Amino acid sequence: MCPWGRVAADCMVRAGVGLLTTLILSGCAWWPSASTARPQAELLDIRQLDRNGGETRYRLTLRLTNPGEKSLRISGISCHLHIDGVLAVQGFAGALAPLPPQGSTRLIMEARANLLGGLKLMTGLSGPAPRPYRLDLQLRRPWTLRPLAVSTNGEILLDD
Repeated sequence: MCPWGRVAADCMVRAGVGLLTTLILSGCAWWPSASTARPQAELLDIRQLDRNGGETRYRLTLRLTNPGEKSLRISGISCHLHIDGVLAVQGFAGALAPLPPQGSTRLIMEARANLLGGLKLMTGLSGPAPRPYRLDLQLRRPWTLRPLAVSTNGEILLDD
């Protein structure tokens, strides 16, 4: 409490610092811990659907795994697939059923390649050698502002 002989501004500053400290410490309790297991993704297959002018459509088959202890709710997914270090295709999918703890799901989504990405994929279709890829997913969750980023590397055999 402020004694009557002190300046009111000094009391206001102390009260403000106390309130700010309380808010910061209570906010830390809601922050997710760094030890929380992150979802994992794997590219299972990529198939060409059709060509329309300078754009080619592909069907991507992914496996999404939740190694965490809580159910994972996903309201949308954006996908960027890089093959041989070049952005080849990108796609979007809507909401998924909640992914239970220690569970996985198979996801089939449509993705589109621009002219350069389509050419990169077509040159890979001529040989049976596996190609290195990097899959970047942005998992949008309900009631959160920032998406959850999931990235994986591997090799895939591109078929006709």
